[in-house]
Amino acid sequence: MARPARFLVAIPILAVLFGLTIWTFKLGESETLAYDVTEQLASWQGPGKSPSIEAWLHARDELRSAQRMSRKNGAVEELLGLVHAQRRNNADFQQIALEHFTAALALRSSSPYTWASIADVRYRLGATTHDFERVLTIAADLGPNEPEVQRVVVDLGFALWDEMSPPTRTAVLRSLKLGMQRNPLEMLKISERRGRLPLACPEVPSAARSPDPQWAKLCESKT
Repeated sequence: MARPARFLVAIPILAVLFGLTIWTFKLGESETLAYDVTEQLASWQGPGKSPSIEAWLHARDELRSAQRMSRKNGAVEELLGLVHAQRRNNADFQQIALEHFTAALALRSSSPYTWASIADVRYRLGATTHDFERVLTIAADLGPNEPEVQRVVVDLGFALWDEMSPPTRTAVLRSLKLGMQRNPLEMLKISERRGRLPLACPEVPSAARSPDPQWAKLCESKT
């Protein structure tokens, strides 16, 4: 049974933009095409934003053209995954997204965003058995300086906390601590949504930016 995806923290398309800028100068037309589509995809991000079917089809077809021009391009494969992942309520498109992310991983296995995207889509598909914990842990290990990856690791880790092994819990808490250094309020919001404030509140660092008073009061009632 697929798990509810209402509160998922998706990987932002903007996180791929910088890498595509570099590849555009190096590899030519297919990357230029992919870069143009990335700017369209970035406009879809944010609460309540969703592309029209026409815009979505245009982006997909443009990326397919880029894929044909450059068959072994991990950035294009990842963008195709992100485009299909946008159709959140369609399991078939989520499966296609997973296939593209897997292809991207084969081309650049050290990308924490790709690992986190695979975990994100697998969660939506309810495919959280087998090696899911390994996927989530690798994302955490490869992305210690990537806030977007930390959000996904903490969100999914806390969603499945009761099913996680001790090593995976350690990786999730490590991402939580790192995320707290940058944005404690955001980490607390994710933790509260998942019912894990008792785990998160003690990790708010004294030297970090102070959370909003409402969250400070909430932590006081949970710790």
